[in-house]
Amino acid sequence: MFPNRGPASNLPAGCCVEVACLASDLGVRPMAYGELPAACAALNNVQINVQSLVVRAALEASPELVYTAAALDPLTSALLTLPQIRKMVDRLFEAERP
Repeated sequence: MFPNRGPASNLPAGCCVEVACLASDLGVRPMAYGELPAACAALNNVQINVQSLVVRAALEASPELVYTAAALDPLTSALLTLPQIRKMVDRLFEAERP
């Protein structure tokens, strides 16, 4: 995985991407891919946004951002209501407290 600095042109700069690489005596370098198909980029961007919120939550010590990130996760929001998500996150906080 490499930070995106151009290989996937329609994903945010800095997000991690998996692309084909060229290995030589100069090291391992990611190959430019270009634009992902629109649906693929959209799906990736949903997860990138959730992951970005989680990072912000950790850096800012913000439980509210954790609730928001969990609520925006497609699988979580497909299976749980907002009150259930809040309860699940509270249980995760409690389990991690020790």
